[in-house]
This record gives sequence, structure tokens and C-alpha cells, in this order.
Amino acid sequence: MNILIKEFIDSIDEEELYKLQYDLSKGSIALKKTVEDKVKEIENRKRKYCAVCGEELVEKEGVYTLIFPHENLTKKASFCATDCMEFFLGRLKTANAHKAETTQKETKDEAKLAEEPKQIHESEENINKLNGNSKTLD
Repeated sequence: MNILIKEFIDSIDEEELYKLQYDLSKGSIALKKTVEDKVKEIENRKRKYCAVCGEELVEKEGVYTLIFPHENLTKKASFCATDCMEFFLGRLKTANAHKAETTQKETKDEAKLAEEPKQIHESEENINKLNGNSKTLD
């Protein structure tokens, strides 16, 4: 991205560069608005192809679009028919279930790792008791 920004800065004339510098020094209000407007334009574009089968979407009834948030932006997926949309939702559900399962497994593994030092300490104490040593390790 830095290369693209440098190319942009190199391509604008001196007057525009000073305007940009001034805007940046004042909190980048104009730049922020320009970027927000471009993002809205992109988000409002009609999708051209089905997200599942790749069929070209023409202006007709029966084109379905799902809009869902993803991190800091909005994602869209358009479909030519309900079967493609159902297939997509099924895959999304499977992916989310797998992600939740993986997260749950990682949480259990972390809990086991946290418990191991305590178990080792208790095992050492039991060994010392069996050997007749009353000294505990701390």
C-alpha cells in the first residue's frame, strides 16, 4: 500500500499536494470523506456474478444478496437462485461450527496446560511423602 500511496503523491501536482498537506494537518476531514464516499460507492455496486456458481447476474427478479459485517467493512454475496444461496449458507454454517469447535478445543488445551504445573507439584509432594520426606517443594 505504501508504494501505491507514494505513486499517488508523486502523480498529483504541487497545489493539490499542499491542499492534501493542509487537510492532513487539520484532521484529514476532506480525505476521510472522500475515502468514505468511495467505500460507499463500492458497497452499493450491484454484484455481477453468483458467489457460488459464477453465473452472470442480470437485472431480473430472483437475484438474492446477503449483506453481513466483516471486521471493519461490509461484505456482500449475491446469488442467482435460492439453491446457490442455501449452499453458501450451509458452507458458512459448517465453517463457523468448525471455527467454534477449534476455539473450544484450544481453550480446553490451554486449561490442561495451566493445570499441569499444579499436578507436577502435587506428584512431587506425594513422592516425598512416600519416601518419608516431609519436606515440600515450593
